[in-house]
Amino acid sequence: MDRALAFIYRILQQIFLGLTGAALGLVFVVVLVNAISRYLFQYSFVWGGSVATYGMIYGTAFGVLGAYMQGLNIRFNVVTEVLSPRVNAVLELVTHVLTIVVGVALTISAIEFVHSRGGIVITGLNLTTGYMQFAMIILGAGLVVVASLKTITSAANLRALWRGMTVETGKP
Repeated sequence: MDRALAFIYRILQQIFLGLTGAALGLVFVVVLVNAISRYLFQYSFVWGGSVATYGMIYGTAFGVLGAYMQGLNIRFNVVTEVLSPRVNAVLELVTHVLTIVVGVALTISAIEFVHSRGGIVITGLNLTTGYMQFAMIILGAGLVVVASLKTITSAANLRALWRGMTVETGKP
């Protein structure tokens, strides 16, 4: 189970970080091409600003998921450093469970948002905003998946701590 979980975790992390890089790379290329076109040919692509904006939105959504998977989310180390390992393990588990709740809430509200406002046409792209607002659904669902994986790992670590074993080795 641990190997399978680690494999899934590694694959998801590579996907999220790869998509982050791709989205931010797209933003860079579009802004560069638009700037060169504007100054050399006095022509600017109408869709350039919209593509850059929505590329940044998707890049941020995937980046949040990648950072959460790497444990780079904001923490209050001043508080957690003075607590025992068992209390820290409990707080970590609670944090991941609350992240699942937030992910579910974000997914539901994003779906409602896309249904109510997703039909607006984006100037220059001739697409509806629903395609672009889908990033919120991806972020919410991704938070649920990642936090679920982290919850499983945190529960195993907490169980090991309560049995008197160290988390790293699994031995007493």
